[in-house]
This record gives sequence, structure tokens and C-alpha cells, in this order.
Amino acid sequence: MSWLKEDKLILKLSKLSLDEEAKNIIKNLNIEKINWDYFFNASKERGVFGLVYYHLKNEAEAVPYNIEKKFQDLYSENASRNLILLKEFQEVLKVLKDKEIPVIVLKGVYLLENIYKNIALRGMSDIDILIRKGYLEKFNNTVKKIGFTTPQDFKRYLNLADSPYLNTIVYQKKRGKISVFLHLHWHIINSTIPMFEEVIKYINMHKIWEQALPVKITGIDVLSLSSHHQIIYLCLHSFYHSLDRNILLCDISEFINANKDKIDWDLLLKDSFHFKLNRIVYSILYLAKSLLNTEIPHYVLSSLKPPCLSYGERKFINLVLDNAQFPKLSVISYLFMLSKLNKKLKFLIKTFFPKETVLEQRFSLSSNKSNFLRKIFRIGRGLKEVLVILIRLFF
Repeated sequence: MSWLKEDKLILKLSKLSLDEEAKNIIKNLNIEKINWDYFFNASKERGVFGLVYYHLKNEAEAVPYNIEKKFQDLYSENASRNLILLKEFQEVLKVLKDKEIPVIVLKGVYLLENIYKNIALRGMSDIDILIRKGYLEKFNNTVKKIGFTTPQDFKRYLNLADSPYLNTIVYQKKRGKISVFLHLHWHIINSTIPMFEEVIKYINMHKIWEQALPVKITGIDVLSLSSHHQIIYLCLHSFYHSLDRNILLCDISEFINANKDKIDWDLLLKDSFHFKLNRIVYSILYLAKSLLNTEIPHYVLSSLKPPCLSYGERKFINLVLDNAQFPKLSVISYLFMLSKLNKKLKFLIKTFFPKETVLEQRFSLSSNKSNFLRKIFRIGRGLKEVLVILIRLFF
């Protein structure tokens, strides 16, 4: 896949503030032959429809009426949905505060209120929060009292020695026609793919909590990650999702733009290396600078850059630069970061043929499903994923 002019326009509009080049492109839209249906659908799929519409809404003459109406409806629908999510989250934060359960607010909610500052600009599929694992039982009992439920038993996560990368439970609550998903984390590693199994022991969660900063969310005092940990975490999250949506890179870029005078880049370098995440942070920040012109000091990228990028890392970067990334691309990149053959084989087996506990979380499988059906599902799903990746890589 290459960069169509529609893709380039979407990328140019995936910012809070437009540069002169983007402004000139908008002014000349009436003479461009844009595939508007593709433009709308791609903006939606890549999570940046709010930003795109925000910049285009005053260009009614250039944008066809039916496309403008689609953007307007989606923009309004997103604002209404986010308002409901924030009201529910406010209730969650109040009861957690009453129970003295410390909370770090992650990703969407934090970014919406502190970076985008417009309820319609960024979509949210769920609400992500981080607690200390020791509060897990207390948290579970507290949110269930206000209507949140989960099919997962929190007790099984208290000691999952064979799956240290499973660090999350999803709670759900119906609010009219909307399902509110509360995504609970107790570690910044949150994956049903074992790509961070080798590094999780190096990530100092005590330091992350110790350096967390006070912030207000829905008017309530909570915590956010420190600036350098926020960037590391957003890079980690973007890598896990193979940068399959523009909004992931946009989040990083806008956070850096909004905090350029507060970021301690030396601390970011120090902890990226201590956490063994420097290669991942390098790849994502390099792409943010290359695609969105994010202001990242040269010495930061040069310090993070590995002496030799692996085949998988080069493939990851080049495919994203060519607008050809796909789900699970990060699996290929991480595979080649592993040094020994036995580690590579172990990683592949765990990724494509995971244990039942991992399958249950990844695909929300019922615990009542028979062992035979589980095995069939496990083998079939694994073979399908391997085939899809091979096709995307070589054809």
C-alpha cells in the first residue's frame, strides 16, 4: 500500500494545530479530485475523524454535503458518547476516592481532558485506569456495587506466574444503549501476546507510582503518569497495536507538543534503557518525527537508536512509513529483537497457540467451552494468524 492523496490529507489534518502547508491544502480542496467516501471511511477507521472534521468544517464549499453530514453526525455522536463515559467515570472516581484507592488515569480520558480539551475531538472505546495490584480485591468489590460486572475472576490474576503479561480486567456497565467499558490495569504491560515477557521484570512500577503527577479528571483529583513515563507508555501502547491507527501517533505527538517545556528527556532516556524498552521507544518516536514532524531532540533519537536495527525493526518502520502496516506487525518486529533461537520459538508458540487463560481473555471465551473445542479454536486461530501475517509480509 502507498500513500494516496487522501491518506496524505488525513495525516496532515491529524493535528491540533495545522502548519501552513496543511492550511494551503485545505484552501485548494475545491480543485483537488478527492475520493470523499474513502476519505471519510479512512478518517473514521484511523481514529482521527474528530480532528479531520474540526479542520474541515468551515470548508463547506469544498466538502460534498453528504460527506460533511457524515462527519458532523459522527462528531456529534462521539461527543455525546464521551459525555456519558466521562459522567460514568466521574462516579467511578468518586467511589474509589471514598475507598482510598489511588488511581492513575491512562490514555484516552487523560488525553481528552488534558491534551485535546474538546470532548468531540478524540474517540474512546473504553476507560483505562491503573491501580496497585494489592488493591485488586477492594477495587473489584467497589465497582461492582455501582453496577459494573465482569466475567473474569480477579482472584485468578493474583498469581499468574506463567503469564506475567496478563495484567488487566475489563468491567462493563450498560448505560442505555451504550456499554461503558472500564479497563483496569495494574501494570503498564497489558497484552495477551507475550511480546513483553522478556522485559516486564525490568519495569519498575514502584518508580512509576512514585513519580506520578497530580491531575484533575472530571473535576476530581487523581494521578497521571509523569511526562517521561507517559511517553514511554504511549510508545509501548502504539507498538503493541502496530500503529494501526493515526490517532496513536497523534496522541504521542500532541502530548509532546503540549509538554515540550516539562519533559525531562534525560529521564526518558534513562528509564527507556532501564525498562529495556529503548528499541521500541526509538521506533515509535522516530516515526512520530518522520510522519508528524514531532519536536523530539536529535540527541534523544540518536541515543535511543540501537547500534544495529534488526530485520523486524526495519520492516516495522518501513511498512509504517509506506502506510502499509497491519495488525500483528509488531509481533514480527519483537520476534527479531529476541537474541536466541529458543526464545524466538517460545515466543511464536505462546503468541499463536496461547494457553487457555490467555485465550479466554483475548477472545472473551466462555469458561464452559469444552477442552476439545478450545483446542480446535486454539489451533485454527493460530494457523489463520500465521497465514495472514505471511501473506501481508510477502505478497
